[in-house]
Amino acid sequence: MTKMKRFSLNSKGRLIKSDNGFSNKPYGTLNSCLNNELHLRTINANIGILVAMKEKKD
Repeated sequence: MTKMKRFSLNSKGRLIKSDNGFSNKPYGTLNSCLNNELHLRTINANIGILVAMKEKKD
């Protein structure tokens, strides 16, 4: 009996092999959530900087 190899996409859309039989999907989901959180925090920090610059200007 031939063991089937599993493949999945990583967060950058690259095909990766999963020899252990476990799905890498939870890790991709976690990575995506962390990237989204970092993106939102960066936007929030940038808005804060812009507000502070505006207040200093006025």
